[in-house]
Parts: sequence; structure tokens; C-alpha cells
Amino acid sequence: MPAQVLEPARAPVPVQAPPQALTALVRASGEHGPCFGQGAVFAIAARARSGNVETHTEQASRHLFGEDPYQVGEWTDIAAEG
Repeated sequence: MPAQVLEPARAPVPVQAPPQALTALVRASGEHGPCFGQGAVFAIAARARSGNVETHTEQASRHLFGEDPYQVGEWTDIAAEG
């Protein structure tokens, strides 16, 4: 039986969330805000490391943390060093 050929995954086109949607996410996270923030930092850092920083990543980084994605990515390096 021949090997099955799989199609490459196709990521959906990123949609830019308006700033008020990001603010609503932070508010909705409530007491879990620090966990939300940590997850956002890790996601932004992963994009920065991969060189895949699109407009929506830049927007979220600046809105949530006031910094560009590459600076946010450096925070994870600093934290990892202890």
C-alpha cells in the first residue's frame, strides 16, 4: 500500500483585533491576568524568535506590554537566566 501524502497545514489569515478587544480579554481574565500575560509573552516571544512577527503580533505586543515583540521576547531570555 503506498504511503499517504499529507497536505501541508494552512494557517488561517491572521485577523487584527481592535485594541478594545485586547483590553476586554485582559479584563475577562480577571484573577488569571498574570497567567494570561505570561501566555501572551511566550506567544509573542515565539513569533519574535521565529522571525514571524506579523502586524497583529506587533499590535498585541505594543497594546499589552508597551514594547515591540523583540523586546518582549528578550524578557523570556532574561527570566530563563534567573
